[in-house]
Amino acid sequence: YVEHDIQGSDTNTPVTDFVFADERVSDQGQTREEVVRVLQSVGFTDELLNKPISALSGGWKMKVALARAMLMKADILLLDEPTNHLDVKNVAWLEGYLNSLTEVTSMMVSHDSGFLDRVCTHITHFEKNRKLKTYRGNLSHFVQVRPEAKVYYELASETLTFTLPEPGFLEGVKSKGKAILKMQGVSFTYPGNTVPTVTGVTLQASLSSRV
Repeated sequence: YVEHDIQGSDTNTPVTDFVFADERVSDQGQTREEVVRVLQSVGFTDELLNKPISALSGGWKMKVALARAMLMKADILLLDEPTNHLDVKNVAWLEGYLNSLTEVTSMMVSHDSGFLDRVCTHITHFEKNRKLKTYRGNLSHFVQVRPEAKVYYELASETLTFTLPEPGFLEGVKSKGKAILKMQGVSFTYPGNTVPTVTGVTLQASLSSRV
């Protein structure tokens, strides 16, 4: 199961040690050298291999999760929103990697219709009779067979509507324009980095703010 489970990790363990220490990897008899080789195959440099796992961006953590699955010699990959936290370049890399797998089945859930178009060979759909049905082809072909599924490509849906309640006032706050949250001159540095990722962040939010 390939997921963003590394996202919540706050360990300062270097990337190589983090993967090598995983019992599911060691159970396959993988050596440290093989761990390094697989991590390098998904783009890790020597500098990145020695970085704390917590200092990695979401995209690099996703690559760690994929490398870990490769080291487990998985027959089936289950991917939950695999393009989350990935930039355009890394999404392209992921597409190429998944399409290169000839002896591994990948099953995924994704909101990225373009990604699904480029990697899927079958679509499994939850039908109105509450049963799953599999259609051959990518998402575009599925929509040709089931035109009502076009809403999957669009934010607008003719079949679903949502009504959200109008937010009321907070206790002690009589104006929707009054600031209820403020920050000024805030910076953030990832653990293990010396240069802040963002600096000088100043903002305020009120009940009338659109976030």
